[in-house]
Amino acid sequence: MRTRALIAAAAAALTLLAACGSDSKSGTAGTTASTETTGTGTGGSDTTTGATGSVNPEFADYCQKINDYKANANKFDEVFTSNTPDPAKTEEAFTSMKTLLQGLVDDAPADIAADVSTVNDATGQIIEIFTKYEWDVIKLSNASDDAAKFQEVLNDTKVNDASTRLDTWGQQNCGFAPDA
Repeated sequence: MRTRALIAAAAAALTLLAACGSDSKSGTAGTTASTETTGTGTGGSDTTTGATGSVNPEFADYCQKINDYKANANKFDEVFTSNTPDPAKTEEAFTSMKTLLQGLVDDAPADIAADVSTVNDATGQIIEIFTKYEWDVIKLSNASDDAAKFQEVLNDTKVNDASTRLDTWGQQNCGFAPDA
């Protein structure tokens, strides 16, 4: 059934949207419950230790924004558990994530700015496609050209490579656990 495949693809958009570090279903990966600053004071590298790894203090604020984004991204699980996701909930999930992602674009560290923009642009394309069909997965699944375009965005090597680099950056700088 093409609708089921499109729902799976929309759920796959989660990995695109939650690119900066992984998140587990348990809700603990990617969070930094406590922090402890360590450093030599002599030019050594300072790190902050969190629940899942070390957070580079230079990026602590940005890592917190990623955590906020990822916490909101978990709402997608609720939206796409049904064979017929509610269009209003689909719209709410995608547009709130787009707003949060734009905040990550605006404040992205220089070394990942291009990758965050790439993911943001892909998210915009997905939102544009869904908007045409009033956020209705069934309507979109019946539009073969746009359903194919949707899959194309999700399978774009440039976007997936950017997502992989963001995941690595999140592990190295925010202490996020690697994807399971």
